[in-house]
Amino acid sequence: MQITTKYPNAGSDLLVVAKGPEDGDTKWLAIRGIGYLKFADGVPFLELSLNSTSESERANSARSLGEIGDASAIEPLIAALSNEQDSGVVEQTAAALQMLHAKKAIPVLKSKIGNPSPQTRMWILGAVENLSGRAELPFIADSLNDPDIAVRHYSALAVQRLSGQDFGFPDCVKRSGPCGFEEVPTQNAQRWWLDHKKEWDQ
Repeated sequence: MQITTKYPNAGSDLLVVAKGPEDGDTKWLAIRGIGYLKFADGVPFLELSLNSTSESERANSARSLGEIGDASAIEPLIAALSNEQDSGVVEQTAAALQMLHAKKAIPVLKSKIGNPSPQTRMWILGAVENLSGRAELPFIADSLNDPDIAVRHYSALAVQRLSGQDFGFPDCVKRSGPCGFEEVPTQNAQRWWLDHKKEWDQ
């Protein structure tokens, strides 16, 4: 991103590059620069690029739309996500929708929780948590039994944050994120949810 540092008014030039002949790395880097500079005139092109055949272009277009912060991009992002299968693109689209505070995207985000990538499932859980808060605690708690230990761990931390309970995660987790996947706190979260699930069903 050296060009965006040295030439903060380079948005127009980057848009020309992004629209130019096919060159994978050059094109997606230009798309990324448009978002970095928050170049609003690039929004229509970025929205069109959500349908590119290139995963890198779709992912970076989504991220750039989120960084620009134009709410008009919410509907195109939701539409693109509904048909998206690539894990990396799903992740960047989820991030963009969070940046845009797009609560209306929660249903389509939830529909992607079956993604085969554990990392992507965690991105989805994070997006739903950040956009919804306690309202989606049951959805997040469903992942306490995910087959992947990292997803179970992430879900337990999210349930702890939303419920105000203390499941016994070590201080390093509370300060800066995972420092090991200890099963006991996750098991405590699973037991707590079994005891309290009916309260959320009412």
